[in-house]
Amino acid sequence: MSNFVKRLIPFESCDIPAIQSWLEDMAAQGLFYVDCGFFCARFERG
Repeated sequence: MSNFVKRLIPFESCDIPAIQSWLEDMAAQGLFYVDCGFFCARFERG
């Protein structure tokens, strides 16, 4: 099983509070931000 997971980005890229909240939620699930593209973000399981 891969240590990386892709998730669709569920908000506009200019909505900073939404980005912060989403990344905190992902970290609480054990998924830590690595990088992103236009539509997806990549996380590493930790």
